[in-house]
Amino acid sequence: KKGATRTVLKTSKNGKWYQVKVNGKKGYVRKTYVQKVSSNNSSSSDSLNQNEGSLNGSASSGSSFRTNVCSMAKSLLGKPYVYGATGPNSFDCSGFCQYIYGKNGKVIPRTSSSQYAACTKVAKSALQPGDLVFFSSTAGGKSVGHVGIYVGNGDMIHAANSSVGVITSSLNSTYYTTHYVGGGHF
Repeated sequence: KKGATRTVLKTSKNGKWYQVKVNGKKGYVRKTYVQKVSSNNSSSSDSLNQNEGSLNGSASSGSSFRTNVCSMAKSLLGKPYVYGATGPNSFDCSGFCQYIYGKNGKVIPRTSSSQYAACTKVAKSALQPGDLVFFSSTAGGKSVGHVGIYVGNGDMIHAANSSVGVITSSLNSTYYTTHYVGGGHF
């Protein structure tokens, strides 16, 4: 939890994760959620960074997370769509969102339907930049088949299809209005 102090057992080979022990179980915490603090006995331990939120909380609520997600999405405009691709040179819709969230320290499910099932739902009127927006393959449908990243002003960036790749689209267009299922964040 936020503010908890844990001793780091080891650092992952890629240097992005710390192994810690909680309630007798070993697990990993992303290094970006941790800040080193000195303890009274002169040894060092690592504590969750107060600016990042709890491990189980929503990192996406932070403004820097949201800004970084939107900036990265914009930087990938024009990349090709390839079914099943998860980046960094090509993407499908859910692979695009998973890649961007992952690069910003948030692990999310792989498919658009699993992402929708696992996210905290947000009303369309309450969407914030960095939230995910979900769509059905059929007008008025409830089954999720597509996802994009909301970037504000009624727009999203998404890996649309193999003809256009990663593009910006308006949520207010007829197609996306009639296929909209919901929004959410992690």
